[in-house]
Amino acid sequence: MVTYTALYGWPGFSPFWTAIGLLFVVEKTVSVRRAGPRAVLMAALMIPEMLYDLFQHAVYFTSLWGLLRRSEEKWVAT
Repeated sequence: MVTYTALYGWPGFSPFWTAIGLLFVVEKTVSVRRAGPRAVLMAALMIPEMLYDLFQHAVYFTSLWGLLRRSEEKWVAT
């Protein structure tokens, strides 16, 4: 991914791969139906987990980009 970004620029948002990810979540949720509603709920929890994972990756890549550019670090009080 780093090589691709360096050679061609940021790939941007991909509706195709987003659809593949959503299809994966739907398949996991539907495949556990026989185990009951608790299993379906547990499988549906993958959605917020995937969103958090995307956020976490964005933070890591932003940090890496700042490191490569040697930008000054700033503390932002929250």
